[in-house]
Amino acid sequence: MSPVLPEVRTERLLLRRLWPADREQVVALYRDAEANRWDPMALTPEQARERFTGWLADWDEYGLSYWIAVDPASGDVVGLGGIRRHVEDGEPVLNLAYRLHRRHWGKGYATEIARQAVEWAEREMPGRPVSIVTTPEYAPSLRVAEKLGFTVWRERTQHGFTEVLLRRHAHG
Repeated sequence: MSPVLPEVRTERLLLRRLWPADREQVVALYRDAEANRWDPMALTPEQARERFTGWLADWDEYGLSYWIAVDPASGDVVGLGGIRRHVEDGEPVLNLAYRLHRRHWGKGYATEIARQAVEWAEREMPGRPVSIVTTPEYAPSLRVAEKLGFTVWRERTQHGFTEVLLRRHAHG
């Protein structure tokens, strides 16, 4: 049995597991075309609901999937992020993701969410690499990755788009 990703309170956020009641908040993240312009696999609302259902199933099966990030003072949903199990070219990895509502961009929330997930993963699942998949044009995502010590591991073309895969090489 793998360790269970806990609810985490940072200085500014509550990071908690997804629940069915969060579905439309998460789908709203994918309905915002500007927030998703760098995502070559932008999802329709129906696809986002399907993906959400998969993330709920991951929580139930593994005790691990993406968090919803909430401002505890206002109850406002900031975004989605964290880690989930994934297989990248046949290798089990933990996929690190962060996606925020536009009104929360530029405030350091993505780094805050990602840092908590990476620290937990390296402590609780040290044998499984943490990986980020993004596009080379998406500078904000790359900056978050750099701040956390991720570097480009390789590039690939998939579904007609160029993607960069980043890995963090933990010390110790």
